Amino acid sequence: MMTQSSTKIKRLTRTPIGAATLALAMGLATWMPQTADAASSSGTVSPSVAIMALHTLPSSPMAKAVAVAFVSPTTGWLAGVGSIEKTTDGGAHFFTQYRGTAQWQYLQVLSADTVVAWGATQIAMTANGGRTWTMIPSPPGPSMAKSTYLLRVDFVNAQDAYALVGNNYQLQSTLYKTTNGGKTWLDERGAPAGALGLGFGSAEDGWLVTGVSSGGIYRTTDGGVHWVRTIGARRNWMVQGADIFPTGADSAYVQLIGGAGMSQSSSSLFKTADGLHFEPVEGVSTAGAGSAPGIAQFPHGEVTQGGRVAVGPGYDAGPVAVVNQRVVRVVGGMEATGMGESDLATTADGGVHWVIHPPIVGANGMAWNESLSFANADDGWLLITQNLRTQLLRTRDGGSTWQLASPGPSPRPVLGVDFINPSTGYGLGVIGDLNAILRTDNAGKSWRRIAELKGRTELPYNGPYFGQGIDFATASVGWAIGADGHLYVTDDAAVRWREIETPGSAGAVTRLYVADGGRVGAIQAVNSDWVTQNGGKTWTEIGPAVSSGSWSLAVQSVSPHEGSVYNKVLGKNADPQVLGQIGAVAWIDDTPSFQPGFRLSTDGGTHWRTFEVGENVNLIIASMGFTSARDGWLWTAGGRLFQTMDGGLDWSQMM
Repeated sequence: MMTQSSTKIKRLTRTPIGAATLALAMGLATWMPQTADAASSSGTVSPSVAIMALHTLPSSPMAKAVAVAFVSPTTGWLAGVGSIEKTTDGGAHFFTQYRGTAQWQYLQVLSADTVVAWGATQIAMTANGGRTWTMIPSPPGPSMAKSTYLLRVDFVNAQDAYALVGNNYQLQSTLYKTTNGGKTWLDERGAPAGALGLGFGSAEDGWLVTGVSSGGIYRTTDGGVHWVRTIGARRNWMVQGADIFPTGADSAYVQLIGGAGMSQSSSSLFKTADGLHFEPVEGVSTAGAGSAPGIAQFPHGEVTQGGRVAVGPGYDAGPVAVVNQRVVRVVGGMEATGMGESDLATTADGGVHWVIHPPIVGANGMAWNESLSFANADDGWLLITQNLRTQLLRTRDGGSTWQLASPGPSPRPVLGVDFINPSTGYGLGVIGDLNAILRTDNAGKSWRRIAELKGRTELPYNGPYFGQGIDFATASVGWAIGADGHLYVTDDAAVRWREIETPGSAGAVTRLYVADGGRVGAIQAVNSDWVTQNGGKTWTEIGPAVSSGSWSLAVQSVSPHEGSVYNKVLGKNADPQVLGQIGAVAWIDDTPSFQPGFRLSTDGGTHWRTFEVGENVNLIIASMGFTSARDGWLWTAGGRLFQTMDGGLDWSQMM
């Protein structure tokens, strides 16, 4: 960001999941940034409050998609609220096949031509690849007014299907069967009570999971007439949901969804090879959600009666994709961050060994229910959603790497942005290539790739803290963090980049700050914080990177704003969330009421004004700044970019 004298406006960023957030969650008091001049006699601040207006981009039908299913590496479907869409190019483009009022939650692909979509009270099928969709009468009972709905629908083929109708919270359900494609449904009265999930490997062979205390996993070999309990309700059998993935008439995987709490959920994955004997192969236990269901003595997610069980990914139960009896993909998330984080676990030997892949950097959102689909062992798709902003990711190597499939094909940064004037800015990383350098000349409406950081030795690194891995001191000089965790610099407006040697003991760089034409700067690394006064030729260690306080001290040590409000606020609190200054204009990302927003001073910190977003707006600011007293931008933890041209009162979403 540039002033009229070509001096970059500086600001400090940190992860918002820190002391202030934890203090709020725990009901503790926490310090709010203020200056001595602004404090009243009681030590509190009473600034004027302005309500920020956020103008977001219009949502597309894809923004409401919740289910994805692919039948081949090129052909697949999305379904959600009021729409079903199809792609024939692997997810790069979708065209609408259904538009209406139905709220679809699940997709089941039987063949390239036959697909079933269903939601709480409705079922639809296509037999011609989606050109036309036919509504199928639901079994008796589904009614949101009566709090009964379709818990699970499973079509073995176009004619034979099973459906559970009930309420999983009350553990009440009824099993229905059709042999004529849903024209008529028969009540299977012999089914166990309290069923939550079902799955059939053939018209006769299937399994059913109950959540009652005396329940378990049941099997039928005569189309639901008779059921045999194959596994009884074990210790820790707190089952609130279940998904069954048949891989044959006698083989299947069963995912059990357990308790929930503190934005966490527990889960476990069982498998059978003979239809009768089940063994656990993976589980997730958390402090907030308790032990993995059905696995005895599972306080830390690893010990069972029969030996060790692999720990699953994330802290929230995610979707499962079963390719065959040996190849399985499991996604876990972390909803507590407020933005989501997707992790993937894969097995190629039926759960004997698992690979836990690093979080997908830049993939901000949560994956729910039917949002994972693999057409084969290599080609897969993951649908993630955050604040009605949906992204479809694609992998071609079984989940090791992911790329953005849709919306596309225009690139967009995922690891941070930095503007040098109201129109021109730079971005770092795209999903699938975290070394990409992007540029915009229209305030972020569109981006183009202009350079690539050349990584060397890989360091343990999962991206910068909440979206600021690139920073420019002038229009030409900037720093960026590579996917290898090393620090890079440009002095020709991002055309060419070279590495800046950092202390070997520092570890991977996770945050950066550069000022004074590129001569002074600070980095936070895995092991410690460092400052430089000569463009990175030599470094001085500030302290171990155990808290954001040492980082604030590092930035304060190199701040060019000596004696300014910048250092006044740092003196009051060693850890403001975002702080920037241009002359007498300064801003802080924090508000007394904990509403999303920031505080702005135009007189050097003597008086402050609070800018807040309306209530119930999930907006976590990862970084922000102003290029003048009126022109500014903010970058959210979810990867959204907003621009203001009136000093922060009115914001328009650019991406």
